[in-house]
Amino acid sequence: MEEEQVLRDVARPTEQKIHPIKEVTFGAISGMVGKLIEFPLDTIKVRLQSNHGQSPITTIQMIRQTYHNEGFVHGFYKGLKAPLLGACLETAILFSSYNYASTFIANRIDKSNGTNSRKIVSVDDIPFWSKCVSGGFAGLMASFILTPVELVKCQLQVVNMHNSTPLTILSQLLPQVQKSSSSSTTSTTTTATTTTSTSTSTTHSYSSIVKRTIKDNGITGLWKGLESTIIREVVGTAIWFGTFEYLNNHFKSTADPWIENQDLQLLFSGAVAGVTFNLSVFPVDTIKSNIQTHDILNKAEHKQSNTNFWKEARKLVLRKGGIINLYNGLGITLVRCVPANALIFYTYELLKRNF
Repeated sequence: MEEEQVLRDVARPTEQKIHPIKEVTFGAISGMVGKLIEFPLDTIKVRLQSNHGQSPITTIQMIRQTYHNEGFVHGFYKGLKAPLLGACLETAILFSSYNYASTFIANRIDKSNGTNSRKIVSVDDIPFWSKCVSGGFAGLMASFILTPVELVKCQLQVVNMHNSTPLTILSQLLPQVQKSSSSSTTSTTTTATTTTSTSTSTTHSYSSIVKRTIKDNGITGLWKGLESTIIREVVGTAIWFGTFEYLNNHFKSTADPWIENQDLQLLFSGAVAGVTFNLSVFPVDTIKSNIQTHDILNKAEHKQSNTNFWKEARKLVLRKGGIINLYNGLGITLVRCVPANALIFYTYELLKRNF
């Protein structure tokens, strides 16, 4: 009996392990690819979410306004460096944490089966709920890196919109000003020009945003919006990975899948995962964006009051438009998330398959 037990233990495979360097590298590259694709539309999404004007503005109007006032690179890629680094860190943490949790669960199940089983339990064989739990764990880990990165990103994305407001107001008032007397026109134009000059003279950068945040709120101010980020990431990432794994396994287990090409299967699964993620947690993301841009958008009005998840949610719902305000920018988000998430998963799986 003892000899049989020894032979069984020797013949049985050892438990699965992950390769940390590979997981981090593959995840970082995948995140960088996805961020470069999605960032211009993400800028428009954040501006739509943070639009506090009296009348709603459409996606097309926001795109035109951004391009007209700031140009393509400065307008659509403002604040790219921080989120590009953040995307590398985020996706590296997401995939490595997800695979760590999945491998841990697979090894626990494997050990619970005892030594009678000669086949090691693969991460592909663990229950579906385990994959969702692993996704939620990955989202929790990524939240602490994402929050300060997104704080800087969101504030840089809206600061130009805030600074250009006097120009917009001036252009709207010019027809009325021209009807006034010449002396009144001169006075009004001079005042408006002074205001515009003062507003546009202020430049914002990563360092200025970080310094101002630390000065006003301390080092913990960089994690403003952490609560909403955790809610979004834990729930959303569980759905994100869950959707991808479900579709991917469906294609593998189906004898005659409707998408036969394996590359297209990965792209489709990733795209759908991105759509389900955003549909499920978009209101939370809108509230998070408003929390993180609250100080910079209200600085001129000296409204430096503290805000939180429920305060921002209430303000958005009570504002004109009601609950629809929670979904400002959803359309353009769904457009950007399809290619971005398709490429994130495809790049990761491609690297994992070949290296």
